[in-house]
Amino acid sequence: MVVKGMLPVKKLALICNPVFIMLLGQLLNLIVEGADSGTESLGWLLMYLVCAMKLTDGERT
Repeated sequence: MVVKGMLPVKKLALICNPVFIMLLGQLLNLIVEGADSGTESLGWLLMYLVCAMKLTDGERT
């Protein structure tokens, strides 16, 4: 939907979100072994949050 232009999210977000979450997970794994188990869910949550914010941006009054 982002690539087709249906969602007004920058295409750079397709690259930055997974890379950022991967780096965060690796950093957490270096600090505490096994602490990166929740970073995939965090990535999905951030993606849905950005999409929801962009879709409801025009509806604010």
